[in-house]
Amino acid sequence: MKLALIVGGPRVAVEREEAVSMNETFQRESQGRTVHKIDLSCRQWKRESLDVLVPLLQSVRDSVQFLNLADVIAGLNTEVGLGVTQLLAKLFEESDLLEINLSDNAMGPRGLKLSEAFFTNSSLRRLYLSNCGLSAESMTMLETYFLNDNGRIANSLTDLVLDRNMVGAKGAEIVGKFLPCLKNLQYFSFNGCRPDAEGTQFLCTGLMNLTKDSTHSLCHIEMEDCTFGTGDENTDAVIPFCKSIEKCSQLQQLNVAEGMLEIDGLKLLVDALKKSKAKLTHLNLSGMGTLETEGSQILADFLHSQATTLVSLTLDCNELGGEGVSILMEPFSACLNRLQSLSLNSNEVDNIGSVALVYTSFPDLKHLSLDDNMDVPKAPLKSKYGSIAYFGEDEDEDDAEEEDEDMKLVIERMAATKV
Repeated sequence: MKLALIVGGPRVAVEREEAVSMNETFQRESQGRTVHKIDLSCRQWKRESLDVLVPLLQSVRDSVQFLNLADVIAGLNTEVGLGVTQLLAKLFEESDLLEINLSDNAMGPRGLKLSEAFFTNSSLRRLYLSNCGLSAESMTMLETYFLNDNGRIANSLTDLVLDRNMVGAKGAEIVGKFLPCLKNLQYFSFNGCRPDAEGTQFLCTGLMNLTKDSTHSLCHIEMEDCTFGTGDENTDAVIPFCKSIEKCSQLQQLNVAEGMLEIDGLKLLVDALKKSKAKLTHLNLSGMGTLETEGSQILADFLHSQATTLVSLTLDCNELGGEGVSILMEPFSACLNRLQSLSLNSNEVDNIGSVALVYTSFPDLKHLSLDDNMDVPKAPLKSKYGSIAYFGEDEDEDDAEEEDEDMKLVIERMAATKV
């Protein structure tokens, strides 16, 4: 029987006394069982505490395939933290790891270098390196780790998450260079790295070259805060990006929030998605620019083919307006949709938009976010959606008179719509 050894507990340092207790518990639980997962995450590990577990970890490392070491050196002196990182890497050097999570460890290039042992013998499928202080130099190291031994890891990797590492355009260039080598990549995430226009161009060219192979299996792309451009310039990253999207028939989740595509770039992206024939479950197109009714119609035309598969739609900060929201509700009114989460924050939603939201049926909806829409009438939306409707942390309760007036306006508009 397989066993996962999970530390858990509050996000505080593990003192030696607690480590001794953990060791005794783990020794008892692991007798006669195969340990396939170790989770030490979200606890600060001092060297003296980790040393208590070393014999146990050495005894089970041959069977361990999943390793969660996220946020284990926070608050430690740099040299101490790097020493802990190196010790953990050496402990599992002989393990054939399938998944490693090293996120939220301020390791930087030095720490990644000291982590090399993690990559020595593993056939990694999933690697998570969010918020690790990585640089362009670090991306060069990753490229080496992936391509060593005739691309052992490059051929096995399915998930690569590099969020919130300010690697710059140079780092993005290196990532774009090795992306086509990751033949089995399914999930690529580069959120919050701000690679600027040049860096985004490198990344999108890498994705384009990856998807030229008809056997690729890319189905989840996260590129929030990248600079795609609108397609008005030949060098805009949205052009190679859309060429890659056209080839992503298996795409299910797409996040290009804060991409500022504007109307022209949105048209390119929507056309590419249509050509791909993908059926999306999650779509985040927040921060595209000023879309208003024109952009809403472009999206609505596309959403007619997606309304039965989408479970999450995020369209914050697009200045859709009430008319735009009304247009966007049409695809969902025309089918038995399965939407569970809808976010329309900062979109100038007014009475017209509120009518559309009240009139549209969302049988599976669990979250409706309308934060920062000053003119949205809350009462009718609260009446229909109850606690799942969110209007912001500073939401003030409408007084009874305002609520009655809001409800009256919505009812009148609904009656007019029916006629």
